[in-house]
Amino acid sequence: PAEGARASRLAGLLAGVAIGSTAWVSLGVIALVDVPRMTRVGALPPWSWLAGLQLAGVGLALAAAGRLALAPLVLLVLPWLPWLPFAVPGAFLLWDGPLEGAVWTAVLGGCSWPLIRGTRPHHAASATSQGWWQSPSHAPWFAGVLFSLLAVTSWWLVRPRLPAGDEPHYLVITQSLLRDGDLRIENNHRDEQYLEYYDAALKPDFMRRGTDRQIYSIHAPGVSALVLPAFAVGGYPAAVTAVVGIGALGMATLWRLAFLLSGVAGAAWIAVAAVATAAPVLLHAFTIYPDPVGGALTLSGVSALVALDTGARRVRGRAWLATGAALALLPWLHTRFALIAGVLGVALALRLWRQGAHRADLARLLTVPIASAVAWFAYFYAIYGTANPAAPYGARPEGGLAFIPSGLAGLLVDQQFGLFATAPVLVTACAGLVMLARERRRLTVELLAVVVPYTVVAASYPMWWGGYSAPARFVVALVPMAALPIGVLWARGGVATRAVIGVLLAISAALTATFVGVDRGAFVLSGRDGYAPLLDWLSRSVDLTLALPSVHRDGMTLALEDAAVWLMTTLVVAALAVLAARLAPRLRVAAAVASVPVVVMLACTIAWTGRGREVVTPTTSQMSWLTRWSPGAAPIVMQLVPTRRLSVEDAPRRLNIATSRRGRLGGPDEPLLSIPQLPAGDYDLFIDAHDALTGEVTVTLGRQEVPMERWRLDGRPHGFSGLVLHLPVDAHSVTVRGDGAAEASVQRTSLRPRVLATRGTVAFALRAARYGHVVVFALDDQAFMEPGALWVRGEQTAQFVARA
Repeated sequence: PAEGARASRLAGLLAGVAIGSTAWVSLGVIALVDVPRMTRVGALPPWSWLAGLQLAGVGLALAAAGRLALAPLVLLVLPWLPWLPFAVPGAFLLWDGPLEGAVWTAVLGGCSWPLIRGTRPHHAASATSQGWWQSPSHAPWFAGVLFSLLAVTSWWLVRPRLPAGDEPHYLVITQSLLRDGDLRIENNHRDEQYLEYYDAALKPDFMRRGTDRQIYSIHAPGVSALVLPAFAVGGYPAAVTAVVGIGALGMATLWRLAFLLSGVAGAAWIAVAAVATAAPVLLHAFTIYPDPVGGALTLSGVSALVALDTGARRVRGRAWLATGAALALLPWLHTRFALIAGVLGVALALRLWRQGAHRADLARLLTVPIASAVAWFAYFYAIYGTANPAAPYGARPEGGLAFIPSGLAGLLVDQQFGLFATAPVLVTACAGLVMLARERRRLTVELLAVVVPYTVVAASYPMWWGGYSAPARFVVALVPMAALPIGVLWARGGVATRAVIGVLLAISAALTATFVGVDRGAFVLSGRDGYAPLLDWLSRSVDLTLALPSVHRDGMTLALEDAAVWLMTTLVVAALAVLAARLAPRLRVAAAVASVPVVVMLACTIAWTGRGREVVTPTTSQMSWLTRWSPGAAPIVMQLVPTRRLSVEDAPRRLNIATSRRGRLGGPDEPLLSIPQLPAGDYDLFIDAHDALTGEVTVTLGRQEVPMERWRLDGRPHGFSGLVLHLPVDAHSVTVRGDGAAEASVQRTSLRPRVLATRGTVAFALRAARYGHVVVFALDDQAFMEPGALWVRGEQTAQFVARA
């Protein structure tokens, strides 16, 4: 016992030193300045900080008195990888930036897990003794309330960016129904009624006029009618509340279904958490789209199927009427939902038909859907003169077999819009279906009969990504069903299975939190440019967007190849982790923890091979360094490869900032130099030429046509041109353009910092212009800069910085 206590104290001591030392490195900043040699410039906090952090780490470790889990500490290797004093693979640079925060979250959470688990009661008896949150009669409502709070909070965070995409068009239909009592929207757009909630011009979204030559929206009126009462009371925010409320009822239903199939309250909570925190579900939960409402209505039919399959409760007559009404509403939300309603209706009808005593219930189930179907077809006939539901789309072909392969690849694995790419925990539903099929084969077949045809049809749309929207919009209505097999998998699986679900759930939740939390939801909505802004944000030293599948950028074949790389890498590393666990059982947890970053680095390295693009991005790395570095907070400056100490004054001069080739490819009119978010300071302009420098270059700041500098290049030397850019304020962006002669003679242009301003003491300029010997920097949008003069908006005040 004495030796064990000493070993425990020694382990705590070493763990504390490791935590403190790694925290010190994490507070530093590092930049890549030379790709061939992998030369980096780094700056670290004072040595006193290192000693203090180590003491703090040791104190925390000893205070825990051996109750910490040590296996997650293996992740502390990752923040050191960019600092190794030799040429490192590009994948090592991943761990400098936001991903470093994910590492620390995993380390602290994993190490503290025994303490958290130790606070739980160890007795288990009735549902009452375990807590009302585990009671089947109370927990579903608790799940619904939690989901509504999560959705409303997320909406509040991203509110400045909403409504967007097609949301305003659905709200215009609501206004037309409310104020005119019809679906003719031309007058509503003409009167700009949408300005109540949308701050830009909005044209009617239609492809074909009705037989009366009036404009009817291409969008179905179902969700517009559902939110009408709320909109009438409280406008757009109330309409959002209505959609969130419907989704919360769906989550309550989902908890109950997961509990019925798994028999374990914990499994039901894990299943609901996997769906509720998945980006496609949560990011659509507060939008005026048919998809979140469709998901809740779909669960009504699934609930009836589960009730019949398990026999857990008797579905009464009124409930069958309600189920039929829910299914009948689906086609009114969107034409593609007619397939979900039809398959669920047939599955329920077949079950009831075989139960002769319940044929009265069959009549109750089908009464509303039949009447609704007649009205649905009559709706199209009355407006367009044909009962064809595709009539609103005019003569344009909507979908086809040729779109299905790329659509499926995009809906599942595309880095911007893919279901599994943005919520990897949902992959476990595939394994859960196998386990569910062993227990309830018919129910599994019925669920697949809903999911597979609908997904194929959604993939056949030419616009499978759903336009300017959050990920996987066209399959959001089916995603809640994934909770059922996930719950069964959690309840029946072993420790390893639960660990995999837990890790993927944590990753999915972290991705969703990043979508919502960074810059008020800057990453929530995407266009089809082939680059996920969230991935671009995660690392500034390497281009993660080139490592993950993108159907829009690379096409279906290359996207599937990238997906295969990640899948095979995961399988191989998992097999090695299992082998390591068998050879050294004490290291099984550490092997499992380490396998996640190993998969990421290996898969990225393989996927980057042969890209022909700039994978390691020194410019964005150096820009990140400039914005993060403060000489007072990180005075220990060094160069790695070759390794030597640098002075604080000399450090910025090691940087050489050129135009980044990261992300989107430049067009034919690409400028000589384009740098966003340039800190205040003095910069030397370096120009490499094909032969002799000639022509003229202009420098503009921000979205400004009037230049702040205009320089002749004739007679200037190669390399250092003798030209200096003076920025007394931080710049929105700096662009250097050349005339025809300069474009022909200049080979490469870059900026090298000479002196940087003290961080936090300067303003931010949106644009600048030169007037004679004075350069004026505009700090807001209240001024207009034109050749020869500037003017200020009427009854407004503008702020400037003028430099002689």
